[in-house]
Amino acid sequence: MEPLDELFQKYIMRKPEIDIILFKILGLGGILVSIVSAVYNLCMHNYMNAGIIFSSTVLSVILLWFVERTGKYVIGYLITVVFVFLGLFTVLYLRSGGMDGAIPFFFVFSLIFSFLMFQNRLLVVVIVVETVYYLGLGIVTYRHPELVTHFTSDLSRIMSQMLGILCSSLITGLIILYYINEFKKQKKIADDANKAKSMFLANMSHEIRTPINAIVGFNEVILRESEDITTLEYAENIRTAGKQLQDVVNQILDFSRLDSGKEQVLEMDYRLSDLVYELRIYLQEAAKQKSLDFIVDVDDSINDNLRGDKEKLSRILMNLLSNAVKYTNEGMVELKIQKLEGDDKTQRLHFEVRDTGVGIPPEDMGKLFNNYERADLLKNRKIQGTGLGLAIAQHLTGLMDSHIEVDSVYSHGTIFSFDIEQKIGEDCDGFAELSDEETDNFIAPDASILVVDDNEMNRVVIKTLLSNTMMKVDTVESAVQCFEKLKNKSYDAILMDYMMPEMDGLEAMHYIRREEEKRGLYTPIFVLTADVAEDAEKKLIDQGFDSYIAKPVNIHVLMSILSEYLPEDKVIRSTISAKRRITDDVLEAYEERLAVSDVSIKSGMRYASDDFEQYMRVAGFFVDNGMRCIEEYPKLIQEMNYDKLRLFNHSLKGNAKAVGANDLYRICRNLEERCKKGDEEYLRESTGLLLVELNRAVAGLSEFIEMYSIMNNSNQREDDSLYKEEDDEQSEMNHNELIDALYNDVTLYQKRSALKRIDEIRGMVDEPKLRAWLDRLEDMIKNADFDTAIELMDNYKL
Repeated sequence: MEPLDELFQKYIMRKPEIDIILFKILGLGGILVSIVSAVYNLCMHNYMNAGIIFSSTVLSVILLWFVERTGKYVIGYLITVVFVFLGLFTVLYLRSGGMDGAIPFFFVFSLIFSFLMFQNRLLVVVIVVETVYYLGLGIVTYRHPELVTHFTSDLSRIMSQMLGILCSSLITGLIILYYINEFKKQKKIADDANKAKSMFLANMSHEIRTPINAIVGFNEVILRESEDITTLEYAENIRTAGKQLQDVVNQILDFSRLDSGKEQVLEMDYRLSDLVYELRIYLQEAAKQKSLDFIVDVDDSINDNLRGDKEKLSRILMNLLSNAVKYTNEGMVELKIQKLEGDDKTQRLHFEVRDTGVGIPPEDMGKLFNNYERADLLKNRKIQGTGLGLAIAQHLTGLMDSHIEVDSVYSHGTIFSFDIEQKIGEDCDGFAELSDEETDNFIAPDASILVVDDNEMNRVVIKTLLSNTMMKVDTVESAVQCFEKLKNKSYDAILMDYMMPEMDGLEAMHYIRREEEKRGLYTPIFVLTADVAEDAEKKLIDQGFDSYIAKPVNIHVLMSILSEYLPEDKVIRSTISAKRRITDDVLEAYEERLAVSDVSIKSGMRYASDDFEQYMRVAGFFVDNGMRCIEEYPKLIQEMNYDKLRLFNHSLKGNAKAVGANDLYRICRNLEERCKKGDEEYLRESTGLLLVELNRAVAGLSEFIEMYSIMNNSNQREDDSLYKEEDDEQSEMNHNELIDALYNDVTLYQKRSALKRIDEIRGMVDEPKLRAWLDRLEDMIKNADFDTAIELMDNYKL
């Protein structure tokens, strides 16, 4: 036979709905209380009451059995109210001392029961009926006390009241205890569900972002290297689709964080101009593709230095602006920021996003900010989106004590607006409008980095994206292989994937830190992760990583981080802060001039992300390195060391591709394959062809660099002539300007031009220390030691 507690648990949990469970518990509790009351009345020789209560106990058992068999619980609730609370309780009230007895306490219990059992209109009806009935009953017995059977002694009255208090308290306490336990259980289920959801989203983010990273990365390679117009058009479409997919994933993760209640407002100093620039960069390409005018209007009276949650404000505006571009087919999208009021501590700003798009139907206005809902689905069925953008924006605005207002005319456009108060912040160092381009503007041929990622596509993408920096990039697929590499070679930086089999990136990073500490070394380690949760970057850096790179890898972010952490003596930077763009007709002229040397500047410019100054630095490096290659290659052929020859051709192949020497690139590629096969005859016979192409490329680029330098200096002198003053001042000005021009030549590897510049400076100065400095600089440039020359010039400038 089963224990009593197990039978009880099995009975009440047969149906898991909370109201049914409570009904059974209260029914069983009522039966128990009835038995106790019957026994009490028997002891008090009140046989009539005992009989009534015992009859109600039998009826309660029958009622529970009926309800359990039929499943008609609402009928059971109503029978309980009518026959027990209004019928039985009235009889007992009249026969047990009225307001002086125990039954008024059971009136309170009956109301609690009704609140728990009924819902909606039926709840209101039952509560009103019971309340009016009990009040009426009290008034009637007050005016007609003869209707009540009063207690014969104070002891019996007190005992009845104590019984009423005890029984009603026990049952009410049982209800509260059950609710507390149920709440704890549901809270645990919710917490477990949130943890599972967070884990799922983290895994989903990683699994989705990994192929996105490969798609976006390889597509960037196609855009950089392909010369076929049709292929480039397809690649542009892939770029757009990839961005849309990233936005969808980001919106789902954003909404998940908001849904879990983990979002908090985090204040920081920022510049409004930086925020506006980021929005402009984010939206201008999408607007351009749809031939939309993207207008930004910022009130000049706004203090640019603000303090607030820039990241959330940016997400709000990005969602609103993206939505505006998405639903606007012609016309314009405008971002307007005005100052409503302010003092020396705070400013209240009005943000407005206006478009000339499809507008919102009046019937859809009410569901505009609902999750996963979109307005006018029939008309906008071709427009992609999750329906979360506006919901996320409204949630975030609410966190900042504001609310998004909407004004729309269907088929004519929409205005979204909100007001937010921001504190006046400290003057902070923002980034200039070309900051991404500045960080891209370097090469580092002597630097080496290690990429650790279990996904082959990710390794290839990163290596390809960094190819135009001339860095030496090694790749491995596991932490164990990483440790083996580090035993034999030191790197300037390590890019470490976070989620890897066997040993993840965090464990690998800690192991490397322990091993390097023993040897007195330190290598910057950057984590590669698809986890873009708001606090992910802070958590990972707190755990020991030097920086954080989200997947898909943004080349500007990656270059910016490398620019910051690579050793200064291994980085060759441009003295010009922005990418220098050249017009199509000038580019055509350069292309024609270099074509006789089998060099395509157009091809090389694509490899340098259309940055002319970057191309010139790479070309300077190629010329200097190419001269050494011309001397070295015949010796390698004579030795016929296949491994050395393969590495030589591999390196020269990459350099040739970077400057657009495509014929030389193809020759080196073939020779690299022949080295693997050990084809001595082919290697010897092709030596002449390789050296011819290498000589042509080196000579052509060398002449081009010198020509460009002379032309550039001529333009500079022409500009300077506008500011000529007296002879003494002019002499001093030319002296300083020539040193600046010399510095530019050195950073661009313009050897001949730099040596000529030194001769010019010598003819203008007599100071022994300066002449000695020029002699040292000349020796370094003649020996192609440009890194040390740059360092020497930096010290001179300081």
